[in-house]
Amino acid sequence: MGKKRKKSTAHRVPPLTKTDRALYITVMLLSAPLFLGVLIGWDLLQRRIAFRDPAVIACKASTLAVMPFLWFLAGVLIFFVCCFAAKKPLLGDKTLCYGGYPWKYRQYPMFGSQRWANHLRPTQRRIRTAVIVVLAVLLAVSLFSAIHGLYKRTCLREDRTIVEYDSLNQPGDSISIARDCDSITVCAYKENHPGHLPTWEYGVKLHCEDGRLFEFNAVDFNLLRDGQTNCLQQLLAIKALFSPDQITIERADLLPKVIKNFHLDKTQATLLEALFAPPK
Repeated sequence: MGKKRKKSTAHRVPPLTKTDRALYITVMLLSAPLFLGVLIGWDLLQRRIAFRDPAVIACKASTLAVMPFLWFLAGVLIFFVCCFAAKKPLLGDKTLCYGGYPWKYRQYPMFGSQRWANHLRPTQRRIRTAVIVVLAVLLAVSLFSAIHGLYKRTCLREDRTIVEYDSLNQPGDSISIARDCDSITVCAYKENHPGHLPTWEYGVKLHCEDGRLFEFNAVDFNLLRDGQTNCLQQLLAIKALFSPDQITIERADLLPKVIKNFHLDKTQATLLEALFAPPK
């Protein structure tokens, strides 16, 4: 019989160390709280900026400005997940000889003394530098977008006016609800949240003569400071500015679910029913 051919093992990847595995798992476990923390922190910061003015009773802000930064973080997370699936070492094991037999060719740790950057050819170094520059630019652009949109908001004030603020925190022209809005829609609706149970909410839509639409829901009010009763009283006062033919009621059938969702007491439930009462 001929000699048995030695089995090639050059396709094998080095095993991940406990430290590398722990780092990968930590990054993936912290990703969800990080994303949620950025969104919640962003909303809280915008609301704090808006409600520093005691005359502001409701604030409509947007998370669109922070989305590029979240997409950047998502890209980083996907990169780490792919590296973990491919068993790409991070710090590596000093006792292993990376980059050759019996391990996969050119499989080096990303960091540490044996990191892959030490083994790059000049062309590969230029590509690596270009990738780092592109990533740095994307990060800078995403952060600029977030900062640029931090102050953008639409505020409803106690004097029944609406003011829009730009990215420099400068207010635009004041819009008088009584003078500039020609109709109001009082509505209840079902809000679906990915990964969570749906909620039932309520609010108003203010239609301006020039075609603009402003919508303020209960969650846009400073409920922690003023409570549900104040929110309902403010909306009732706004509704009273319109004549019966200018008022539209939508989905009053959802009121029992709205009452349950916001845990309204009897007094608050009565105010909510008055808000949704058909115009006379």
